Amino acid sequence: MKFIYETETPEKRLKFKDCEINQFFVHEGSLYQKADINSANRITNPDGKPFSDQDTFAWGCEIDRLIPIIKKIEY
Repeated sequence: MKFIYETETPEKRLKFKDCEINQFFVHEGSLYQKADINSANRITNPDGKPFSDQDTFAWGCEIDRLIPIIKKIEY
């Protein structure tokens, strides 16, 4: 797969509220995609293996990394 970012963002400690709906982010080593204002779909386990689940997040929960908005995924 190839991720095409709309813009680049610096890596810094951010909060769940800083993510936009559908934006990808990393929390405790797992990759997530924000689903709505308080939940996200987990895409991988901390070891990078594919995994599917939905987790609830507090608005001010810190995340490890915010991935720039993805314009398109080619597969």
